[in-house]
Amino acid sequence: MFDCLADARRRRLVDIFEKGTGSKTVEELARELAEREDRPTAEKDVDDAAADIATMLRHVHLPKLNDAGVFDVDRPSRTVRRGDRFDVATALLEQV
Repeated sequence: MFDCLADARRRRLVDIFEKGTGSKTVEELARELAEREDRPTAEKDVDDAAADIATMLRHVHLPKLNDAGVFDVDRPSRTVRRGDRFDVATALLEQV
């Protein structure tokens, strides 16, 4: 779990779901992260950053969070929701 949460982007993903409920698509998450991280100045910049982030989410970050049980990732529908161990992750983040 510590290795999973060591990455800043994965911690931001947990933060996004801590403030909301339900599920989000990979694209929605990528766009939200692009707006938070890069602070682009033009709409095109947000779209470009979100596309790059979506690729990283699908291939790196979400599989790791899914394996740890932090998120439940439904690959066919490309949706993400809180997993069974989401509360463990947030409790650990509160301690550090």
